Amino acid sequence: MKNWTIFLLIITIIIGGISCGTPTTDENIVTSSIIDSLNKDSLIYNQYKDGQKTGLWRSYYSNGILQNEFYYNNGVKEGIGKEWWEDGTLATEGLYANNEANGWMKWYSMKGHLSAIGQMVNGKRNGEWKVCDWQDSTFCTIGNFVDDVTVGTWRSYHDNGQLERENTWKNGTEISSKCWDEAGNIIACQ
Repeated sequence: MKNWTIFLLIITIIIGGISCGTPTTDENIVTSSIIDSLNKDSLIYNQYKDGQKTGLWRSYYSNGILQNEFYYNNGVKEGIGKEWWEDGTLATEGLYANNEANGWMKWYSMKGHLSAIGQMVNGKRNGEWKVCDWQDSTFCTIGNFVDDVTVGTWRSYHDNGQLERENTWKNGTEISSKCWDEAGNIIACQ
């Protein structure tokens, strides 16, 4: 009897709720499974309420690995969102409001190392950011963005904490740089 109930449940889901493009309705909540228009092998599982995206949305790579997950409220991306590399390693995580990254954001390399962390405003980097080497997250530089443009002084440090390099940027263009060795002596920049 238990196996028969599970079988009927699976058949009901397949026929009633997971036919591509044919959603089923249950008290203003619609659940369906559609094929992503950018990647025909990727399925997106979703819910609609009153015609708007709602709740947790997930999409998967064709290999079955989770690709991303975002929360929606009345059709608008809100809350914490995450994306993964195709091998399942976390790629990004951050805060969303009004369908854009707004608030803290972290980016990770394919090896799982933190590669950048900072604030986003309306989908653009703003304020102080820490940007690290993709291969070695211990080598980082710290500086500022304004509307996704590199500005001001950016600094990187030797392993011993001594200042290694200081670059000054104006409107996305480097205008000067200074370098120091591990003892704090000024050297030519490479």
